[in-house]
Amino acid sequence: MMVPDLVSTTERIAIVSNKLKGLLEQHSGARIEFLPASIANHKGRIAAKDYFIANVLDHVDCVDKERSEVEELHPDPTLLSGLFRLQVLQEPIPPEAKLFRLKTMPPAILIRDDLRALLDAESLTGIRYIAMGEECAIY
Repeated sequence: MMVPDLVSTTERIAIVSNKLKGLLEQHSGARIEFLPASIANHKGRIAAKDYFIANVLDHVDCVDKERSEVEELHPDPTLLSGLFRLQVLQEPIPPEAKLFRLKTMPPAILIRDDLRALLDAESLTGIRYIAMGEECAIY
């Protein structure tokens, strides 16, 4: 059984391989908390040991609500309850930010094109990108 470099969970927790962890530490410029994790297979046996929960700590408030498709039914009015198409405002994003969470939709992690290209060149597995303006369903 092959365990991918990025394992996503139903709880929106990103679990990353040691290889992906190293690349993010070296190139993302983001503050990321890495917590050691092991991955068990369907029989309960350890399938992979050198994995980490990656908690991206940087949040940026940059959703362009005028051009995005969002749902605003969250009990906390500062948070979105759904994101279906994203467009961002460039001004609030720090120039050095290559990886960050959306402040109003924390499960969504944004990655800048240059970091994406670097990760793609490493032939990492399990990563799925949603392009800016592409239809999505994030809750």
